[in-house]
Formats: sequence, structure tokens, C-alpha cells
Amino acid sequence: MTRSRRTSLGIALVLTGLIAALIPATPAIATSTHRAPHPRTSAGMAQDVTGGVVLFGGLEFNNALGDTWRWDERGWTALHPAHSPSPRISMGMAYDAADGRVVLFGGRVGSQGLGDTWTWDGADWTQRLGGSLRLAPRSGHAGDTVLIQGWGFAARERVQLRFLDSVQGNTLLSTLHSDGTGAFAATVTIPAGATLGKQRVKARGVRSGQIAKAPYRVK
Repeated sequence: MTRSRRTSLGIALVLTGLIAALIPATPAIATSTHRAPHPRTSAGMAQDVTGGVVLFGGLEFNNALGDTWRWDERGWTALHPAHSPSPRISMGMAYDAADGRVVLFGGRVGSQGLGDTWTWDGADWTQRLGGSLRLAPRSGHAGDTVLIQGWGFAARERVQLRFLDSVQGNTLLSTLHSDGTGAFAATVTIPAGATLGKQRVKARGVRSGQIAKAPYRVK
């Protein structure tokens, strides 16, 4: 290579460097190899203990979803915990800073409202039990039928329903199983000869030991 050609090449390289220095750098675009969740509505989202955001469930077309995802600076990551709430939409989710967990409550599947509670610790979902009862009606006569609705029990466990009479003692009304969310509904008959006044109905989860009571006034 001649001296003049080497000089020309050197000048060209210097000019190229100057031009590159004068042109503003293109901002880096954050990319991720993780695929994103399917399009959906009515999902639950909350900050989690890792500092990212956890997403659960939602509605895709007419199907309730039950998948768990995390969003952080790297993008979306599909998670596959050992335990999980059932598919649902419109659930409540919030981060409990005192406990360091995300709390999920309730939601809906079709027209059915849910009343179970779950927590997310960054690695797995855990169901938190809190048995509750509702009677309809809450008063009536001996021999009347009553609808008992319960929730907050363990999933698919055997539940015993008893009438607690302040004079007559305990009477077994029914034995049934809760559904996959720990809820149940049953129609029972108030025992004949039930004592007038305020009595109680009791539900006990045989496996979990959860107990819930609700008052019933006998007229």
C-alpha cells in the first residue's frame, strides 16, 4: 500500500469516528425472550415480595384462567407453582407488606362468587382457611328448611353440619363435601322440638378442623 493511500485511509477512519461521536446513540430497547400472557380481562395483579408484579387468572374469551405470571425488568415469566387457586376472574389482590405476601381473595367463575383466601410468597400459593357460614332465613320454626352456605374450608373436605340447641343438645343435620374452593351449600331441616329462642348452627371441617357457627332464632 502506498504512503498516500495509507494517509487517505487514516483520514477516513478519523472522520468516521468523529461522525459516530456526533450522532446521538439510539436508546437501548428492553427485550425479553419470555412470552407474554394470553390477552385477557378481569385479571388480578399486585406487587410481590421480589419487587416484581404477579398476575393471576382473568378471562380469555369465555374461559376463566388459572395461570400465574411474574413481571420484572427482564419481562414476563410464566410460573408453575405446586399449588394454585382455581381459575377465576375479578378477584381482589394486594401486597401485604407486614407479611411479605400477596393476598388473593374471592373472585367469580361464571355467576358463582368465590370466598376463598390465598397468599403468594414469591414461589407458591397457599390457601388460608377461615370458615364462615350464612343462613337463609336466619329465623323460623322447628321443622322449617334452611339454606346453609359455607366458605373458607379446605377444598373437597367432609363437613358436618350440626344444630346446637341450648336445651336439647347437638343434632347432626347433614354431612357433605366442600367443592374445590372450600365452599358448600346445603338445605337442612331444623329439628322438630327445637327450643324457642336463639340457637346456633355449626359447621366443622373434618380434615382441616375449621369451625364456623351462625345464629338461628327459633320462633
